[in-house]
Amino acid sequence: MIIIIDVLPFSVLVLIYTIQVYFFIISLSSIMLNLKERVWLKPEPRFDIPTAILLPLYNEECKSVEKTVMSILNQKYKRDLLRVIIIIESNDIKTESCARIAYDTLIKNGIDCQIIIRHETRSSKAAALNEALKYVNEPVIVVYDADDEIKDPYQIGKGVSLIMNGYDAVGVKVLRVGDTVTQTLSYIDTFFWINVSLPGITTISGYPLLSGEGLFVSKKALEIIGGFPNSLTEDSMLTVEFAKHKLKIGLLDSTIYEDAPKTLSAVVKQRIRWHRGYAQCLLKTIKSPIPIRLKAIISMSYTSPISLIVIAFSLAYVFMYIPLSAIFHIHILPEILILSIFSIITVLSAPLYLITSKAYIPRKESFIILLLYWSLLGIATIYSFLAPKVQWYKTERI
Repeated sequence: MIIIIDVLPFSVLVLIYTIQVYFFIISLSSIMLNLKERVWLKPEPRFDIPTAILLPLYNEECKSVEKTVMSILNQKYKRDLLRVIIIIESNDIKTESCARIAYDTLIKNGIDCQIIIRHETRSSKAAALNEALKYVNEPVIVVYDADDEIKDPYQIGKGVSLIMNGYDAVGVKVLRVGDTVTQTLSYIDTFFWINVSLPGITTISGYPLLSGEGLFVSKKALEIIGGFPNSLTEDSMLTVEFAKHKLKIGLLDSTIYEDAPKTLSAVVKQRIRWHRGYAQCLLKTIKSPIPIRLKAIISMSYTSPISLIVIAFSLAYVFMYIPLSAIFHIHILPEILILSIFSIITVLSAPLYLITSKAYIPRKESFIILLLYWSLLGIATIYSFLAPKVQWYKTERI
């Protein structure tokens, strides 16, 4: 029996493997040229600019809110120039009680605070942030989430410094941490992202993909683009809007630590939202009036989830090759087999970078299932593209 593969499916396979090779080259170049030392900026902090801190909360544990509040209090910044705006959803009684405790703590320690309760139907984080913008007069805005831990006491001062020196938005490093195997896998993902992938993307395009945690942005820039984009990944969508309006984005060498999801189901839900959001960003980029070359480069940045699909397909293709060809006499394209083996080798070589970087890995046995983990996320990516609607899933950390 022979399986006949026509031109279109083969072309699609070549395209998605081309994307995989593209990101491999970016990653390899990033490592060889040590691009992380170039893109992560180290400015002298400033402490003299009024700054609004937006803290959108939904269905939070009080200990998570407290962690962020204590990180804010530990910042070396003039407290009379900081104002925290907490945004909560109506009928979220549990979170409201946590917000009241946070309010009292901040006021007691000399930081002005305001609680905003949204009465509209809950839709997205962007909607909550845009509600808060109505009350912001400060020239610099910082966005934090519950469970953010900031060990750098000068993070706000450094971010403000970059904004006041010509950057319209600034992102920070975000590491998702924890002691379980699942959390270690999330840590590996974020470690690679901030040290390898993001520096490569930033060097090529000049427009890094931003993270919503520790996001610094000027109020003027948000007025230009019309507020936070209403998207599943409003932070990544900012890159499209900033490129369209020729605004400047930078990256700050300062880290936020947050607990990664503890279960695989929570990780899958998180990635479904992220990857559907990336698809939205890709479509927005294609339609935006951005120069063709820049449009192509930014568009490629949003295709990174396809690399996970390639990993899942490659693993299945390699394992199916022998039984399908030898037992059932089904013809399998050897070109795709070679590309699949190449894809798997690149994944299996990934731990070498962690070892040479001397990164702390709490559960080293996680390396055993790294290939299966990324394959699972590849399947989740396929679902995120095909599902008729993807909700604004809240990251589950418990």
